[in-house]
Amino acid sequence: MIFKISLSLALGCVLQASPVITIQSAIEKSLINSPDYISARNEMEATDLAAQNAFSAFFPSLDLSASHGIRGFDPDSSDLTDVTAWSSGATLSLTENFYDNGENYKKNRQAEARLSLAKIKFERSRAQVIRQ
Repeated sequence: MIFKISLSLALGCVLQASPVITIQSAIEKSLINSPDYISARNEMEATDLAAQNAFSAFFPSLDLSASHGIRGFDPDSSDLTDVTAWSSGATLSLTENFYDNGENYKKNRQAEARLSLAKIKFERSRAQVIRQ
């Protein structure tokens, strides 16, 4: 009788300690731990950034540079009182490529195609992990 009570108490403790796992949480956990899924997701994110970069070639570029310093200063000289030759400058340039024989268009289309392919691989990897 004592053996039956202690066995039922031990089984009750084991059953109560086990967490409930739903199908959704099992799928999420398997996706987080799947190297194929993680690789496909990272590849898709990288190709998305490459597609955005290819599209940015259609826009003009704006460059700013600045400089500040002392002009004609001799560092070996010990006379630091006559330092009046300060030099400062700033340059702003705008560059636009008007004609490139369709090169930017082709690169953009290729990047979009690579992104579509990466999305397909990502969805296949996700479906494969879910099936397993």
